[in-house]
Amino acid sequence: MKIGCNKLWILKEDDSMLYDLSEYDCKMDHSCTYGLQEDFVADQLFQTSEHALDDLIWTDNSIFALMKDQLPYFISSIFLRRLLQPGVYQSTALHATLLDHKKYLSDYEFQSLSIAGLKKEIFMIIESEGAAKNSSSLVYYWKNLCTRFFRYWCQNSTPYGLLVDSSNEVIGLIRKSSFSVFRSIEDIEQLMYGSSDGCSDLKLSGLIDSLDCNGSELLSEVLRCTNYINHQLGRAATSIFYEALVNPIISSDDIISQLLKILETGSSSSMSTVLISQVGVDTTWEKKQTAHKSQRKFSVDMFLSLCALRAKATTWTGVLDVIEKYLKYLYPRKSNESIRSEGIHSINSFLLVQATSQVARVIFESAFDVLLFLGYLVNICGQVDMMQDDVARIKLKLIPMIQEIITQWLILHYLGTSPTTPTVEDFSSRLSSLHIGSKGDKRSLVERLGSSDFTLACLLGLPRSDEGHNGFCSIYFPKPREFIFSVRKFCSLIVWGEHMEESPTYSTTMIEIASLLLRHGQFEAAENLLLILDSYSSKRKASFSAQSGDGDWCARLHLLGFCFLVRAHNELHGVLKEQRIREAVRCFFRAASGQESLHTLQNISFQTGFQYSGDSSSAAELRLHYYQWAMQIFEQYGMSEAACQFCLAALDQVDEVLRSEDVNDDEDHNESATTIRGRLWANVFKFSLDLRHYRDAYCAITSNPDEDSKSICLRRFIIVLCEQGATKVLCDGTLPFVGLTEKVEQELFWKAERSDIYAKPNLYRLLYAFEAYRNNWRKAATYMYRYSVRLKVKQPPI
Repeated sequence: MKIGCNKLWILKEDDSMLYDLSEYDCKMDHSCTYGLQEDFVADQLFQTSEHALDDLIWTDNSIFALMKDQLPYFISSIFLRRLLQPGVYQSTALHATLLDHKKYLSDYEFQSLSIAGLKKEIFMIIESEGAAKNSSSLVYYWKNLCTRFFRYWCQNSTPYGLLVDSSNEVIGLIRKSSFSVFRSIEDIEQLMYGSSDGCSDLKLSGLIDSLDCNGSELLSEVLRCTNYINHQLGRAATSIFYEALVNPIISSDDIISQLLKILETGSSSSMSTVLISQVGVDTTWEKKQTAHKSQRKFSVDMFLSLCALRAKATTWTGVLDVIEKYLKYLYPRKSNESIRSEGIHSINSFLLVQATSQVARVIFESAFDVLLFLGYLVNICGQVDMMQDDVARIKLKLIPMIQEIITQWLILHYLGTSPTTPTVEDFSSRLSSLHIGSKGDKRSLVERLGSSDFTLACLLGLPRSDEGHNGFCSIYFPKPREFIFSVRKFCSLIVWGEHMEESPTYSTTMIEIASLLLRHGQFEAAENLLLILDSYSSKRKASFSAQSGDGDWCARLHLLGFCFLVRAHNELHGVLKEQRIREAVRCFFRAASGQESLHTLQNISFQTGFQYSGDSSSAAELRLHYYQWAMQIFEQYGMSEAACQFCLAALDQVDEVLRSEDVNDDEDHNESATTIRGRLWANVFKFSLDLRHYRDAYCAITSNPDEDSKSICLRRFIIVLCEQGATKVLCDGTLPFVGLTEKVEQELFWKAERSDIYAKPNLYRLLYAFEAYRNNWRKAATYMYRYSVRLKVKQPPI
């Protein structure tokens, strides 16, 4: 208990190691409750069992059938993402959990583990439990691990007392191993967590200003329907959808489609066999009976609510108008004042990031519920007398709005909860670790990279207005209401930028954030961010003409391809590496397909090395330079096959440039067309030779218009064939010696005369086979005679 001048705070413990904190006024007439961290952690780790279909959704084969071999990775990623996020992760609890399975992990070994190392250790534990490759087994073992972790978390987070600063209205909870600060809740949180009186919640949230009385009642009914859906599907549905957006192993549209089928027809009958192996026949039967009753009750409640909703609004158009206003309310708000970012890293900055991620999670889940509601409404439109015009409005206007809202809040939550990774160690990073001539703040930032509580959003800095007032830059804890004001500014800064530029897809700001992540070596995070944007862009179904003129579209694909390339070189191996290389090639080709947008690549803050200083407005000439840049960067990373593709594409562009009306014959070029073609064909030859594609390498030689380059390549071709023991291709008819038979013969004879007589392969015998294959026996005999002469000269006297 804590007594203030006019308030009283009481912290109570219940029977399940959980606590309740209540606040009363001096007369005990008014009270409010505080949400504690225990509830948040339990919810994130699926420790509550209030939802009927939670277990059944995890075992629904229709959802996970498309993942095949990647199912373990997908499900494990869901739990790992929640387990390691700030506010949930606790090193002491996780270490104790690991010790229950792995006794030899010392404190030093645990502390030395990076985030990637922790993920590997946890995943090894799940594998060692013998989890089969089905969703039910994986979730069963993951929930057991999370239950152990949550028990240790509660033991290490026992509340010791309250900290109250009456002058600043700051309330904190002192725990055994941490300290919590309470904040006010955002309007939308009040709407989601408020009382059962929907109209009262609408007034508190401020949404009532845009609605009349009837509209408020309609929105309350709509939110009641979304609550039915949320309760019916449970936490599993949201987590699977979230992971599908961040990790696009499976399409998020497929997830939505399967969830809507579950809402309409119930769970799949094939789940019984899966559940029996885990919980037994009786429990499985009980779960299926409960799910069946829940499905019937849900269908009846939804149908009656929808009929009442239409009757109250008289038409579905009125309902959709209210939903549209509600969706506009869910967009991140633009700040009315200019905001700039300051790289200040303190306790308050971590509090702001965590508060932002909490608000983003609530709005993301709310928008997801509305998306399911509208999808459900479309599927049963005939049963509720909905006109096709209203169905078209949902599909063409409201659902795209929700997808944009979901994408924006998904990015905000992802940046706020994803830990940074340490930069890849090479000579440059080791040299920079000495901090020679570095400033203290930059040195501190580099040292923080890789820590569990230093998320991607911490790299963005705190929002600061022109007025200069910002409680989060103070040495004191911010007031509860300051959290909300600063969260809104922070969201505005991330989504709309410092100057809140008008951008229908806000992609310019996101590209700048991706560039910032790349500058700090966060390639995986930048890749995920750009993939989220690319997925959203594809859902908008913009026409090719619109894409080709979109510089942001080009820049996004360019940076995404660069992320794929660097990660394939530094982090990935085997099949994943080859897949990333193919994706990088695809992104670069898509980026180059724009007509004029390649010019915008010069304005990206993170420079990938592409520079073009020419003044030509020809798209073909600009694309030629882009393909050559892509060829060089793939060559730099030793990826010859991809480099060869761009080299061949550049050759096509040479012809396009020459045919272009924008290029005059008397224009001053640094290189002639023959020289450019010769250089590019020489590169094709080199890459093909590196890949041991000897026929392609020889065809590149024959296609080379530069005679000097052709001779150099041919000599190199002979040398490499001899070094690699592949001279057989010269004599078995594999290579088409079109016009180069004499030159090949000359190069072989030149090398034979200057090689050791005992060297292998024997070039004189090779020349014999070369001529014999062409039935030129006279020359074949001549070379063997020359071989015998050299042997006689080489023989020592007896």
